Amino acid sequence: MKNSTKVSILGFLILLSFIIPYLVLFQGTITPEGYILGVYIDDSDSNFTWEKAKTNYGLNFTGTGTVEDPIIVKDTIFDSEGGGNNLVIQYSSRYFKFINCTFRYSGIDFHNYGIKLWHVSNGQFINITIHHTKNAIHIEDSQNLVFDEVITYSNSIGFRMYRSTGIILRNSFISYNDDYGIGIIDTCENNWIYNNTIAHSENVDIIIGARCNNTYLSNNEIYYSQIGIMEIEANHSKIINNIIEYNDLAIGSGNSEDSLIENNTIAYNEYGIALLENIKNNITNNLFYENSIALILNDTNAVNINYNEFTFNSEGIQLNYTSDIEFYHNLVMNNTDYGVSAKNNSNSLIYYNLFINNSLNAFETNNTNNWDNSTIGNYWDDYSGSDLDYNGIGDIPYIISGTANSQDRYPIINLTSSFEFIIPKAPEKPDIPKEPKPDQESESEPNSDWIILLAITIGIGSIVGIGGYSFYYYRKKRSR
Repeated sequence: MKNSTKVSILGFLILLSFIIPYLVLFQGTITPEGYILGVYIDDSDSNFTWEKAKTNYGLNFTGTGTVEDPIIVKDTIFDSEGGGNNLVIQYSSRYFKFINCTFRYSGIDFHNYGIKLWHVSNGQFINITIHHTKNAIHIEDSQNLVFDEVITYSNSIGFRMYRSTGIILRNSFISYNDDYGIGIIDTCENNWIYNNTIAHSENVDIIIGARCNNTYLSNNEIYYSQIGIMEIEANHSKIINNIIEYNDLAIGSGNSEDSLIENNTIAYNEYGIALLENIKNNITNNLFYENSIALILNDTNAVNINYNEFTFNSEGIQLNYTSDIEFYHNLVMNNTDYGVSAKNNSNSLIYYNLFINNSLNAFETNNTNNWDNSTIGNYWDDYSGSDLDYNGIGDIPYIISGTANSQDRYPIINLTSSFEFIIPKAPEKPDIPKEPKPDQESESEPNSDWIILLAITIGIGSIVGIGGYSFYYYRKKRSR
């Protein structure tokens, strides 16, 4: 056989060894049913409408987008393989639902998303899972959206909104975020976050940001972060019926007005609640249990603190540079350092409280506060005076420790049925589940299926090439 022919045969076999992997890889066999790389929908652009998403990306859905016939996307996996976005919807007011869908492995740049909604309304996401994205859910300039039974984990940010109203997040598990769990960031109104578990965020579980009004946080369980809830320059927030435990700081609020913090369990934190430069807040009917410091007020005015239980903390309440605080009908008990410490305060009213078994019930310096309301003061378990006229009020004042020379002129000497406190039991410590794991298909890193298949097919191609050449060489030797 001529040398040129030999070279041609050998070259063909080598080329074949590379063609086989190419043919295998680009037949789409590695993409399971329902696996979509990324979807972009813009109802203001005729090239990217919902209908075009069927042909552009293979997105399957039913419905036309009306109230009676909403668009429904079900049982779909969105996977960007570590680059780009999973789903972007913008300028859409059609009614739609995503049900039982998974969003995973978006890009890692700041502007990469699992789900991004911009100028969108009337959508629902039900029973969805989002993991290994930069921003799991991002909402901007949108309204009337519902997220129900959402699981997000192993993202930088779990759930974030800007300039949006009427957003509901409920019955969800937001966890293991590298930055924060939920962010209600800027100029948001009337949004509801309830019945969720938010845990293990690297920095903050929930942020309520500037110019955000009427945010409702209720019936959530918030655990294991540096800060459970952080409110900054927000107004009229309602933080009600939450369990907030095992954080460095349970609730922090700065430059905010008219917030209601009610009926929460705040336990096992380094700091319970800290208010800085706030005004007109109400802290009522909360249980502060086994925190290092239960409540701190700095440079804060016009706060009502009532019907709370401060028990088994190291330090109960710190009032620093405050004014017009009304502290009444609270149980302050079994705190190992002190019950109340007041420094550089003015015009505050502290009355009708129970101070029991604290190392030091109260301490005050440089203040002009009132420890009674001119009729009734507080109950002090270490009061040594008498009640000769049997009116339930001590005959001599109770002296407050410290340099302010303050006194309770009408100390309560007999507890009556008007005190309805029940000595609290320790809150049950939470059993927080570990970080969820994706299904078996999701556990590998993005693109690992391509790598494995590539290795297999190159191996097959190599075998064909080498085997073909060996067969050619064998035939040549026999022909001699």
